[in-house]
Amino acid sequence: MNSTEPPQQRPEESVTFVISKSTRNVFIAKIVILLGLTLLAGYWFARESANKYEKGRELTQEKYLERFDEYKGALLNAKQYDDNPLFTTFIMLIVVSFLIGSYELTALIIGFIIGKVIRR
Repeated sequence: MNSTEPPQQRPEESVTFVISKSTRNVFIAKIVILLGLTLLAGYWFARESANKYEKGRELTQEKYLERFDEYKGALLNAKQYDDNPLFTTFIMLIVVSFLIGSYELTALIIGFIIGKVIRR
């Protein structure tokens, strides 16, 4: 080592993230979609819970026994769909892919609209 060599500089320890405008717009759109879905789901679950409570209050043993065969048939028919786990897994793959794809496409569209509105 030569004593005339300049000391090596340490690389900066700070990190800078650069987010493009289109990515920012899509991120904002995803937040808007998430908040909207949260509000809709919360409202729906609250209404559904209230409806079930009211049905429970109005249900009598006689009313339940009148529809006993219908309830039992619905429970027995549900077993038919659980027989093939491979089929059920494939269907769930399609459903989940559709849901995620719809979410991402909606986020891209809303992000594009946000970009157009901001530029004006």
